[in-house]
Amino acid sequence: MIGNLLINIGFMLLGGLLYRLGGYGKPFNTKVRDLGVPTVMGLYMYYLGLANLSVILCFGLLFGSLTTYFKPKGMPAQWYHWMLCGLVYGLSMLPWAWQSGHWGMFAIRTLGLVVLVPAYSCALDDVNLEEGMRGVLIIGTLAWLGM
Repeated sequence: MIGNLLINIGFMLLGGLLYRLGGYGKPFNTKVRDLGVPTVMGLYMYYLGLANLSVILCFGLLFGSLTTYFKPKGMPAQWYHWMLCGLVYGLSMLPWAWQSGHWGMFAIRTLGLVVLVPAYSCALDDVNLEEGMRGVLIIGTLAWLGM
């Protein structure tokens, strides 16, 4: 049981680390986030026993959602930008919900990300915690799909 808890925490922390490193700048590239977080998503879904072929599509959708903050370049992100980010992070699992039929937990996870992503992004002043927490949320809430 403690081993499973540590593995779950490890996946979440890895997602948070890759999300943050992708926004860190040199020597890292945004692709560390854009490819790293979806890779962790796929591996975590497999670990949870929730993976199916749709996870390949989910990988692509999550990749796409991580490439933008849905705002004009140079404009600071507002709460509604983060809300939209949370929405598309959640919607990236739509193919999985379609194939698995687990619509309820998909909806709860998506709503959770719509609320939690802007809450943390607006509340935290430390960019390391802020970006890291978004990665933790994206990965950590995947466990909700198996409930």
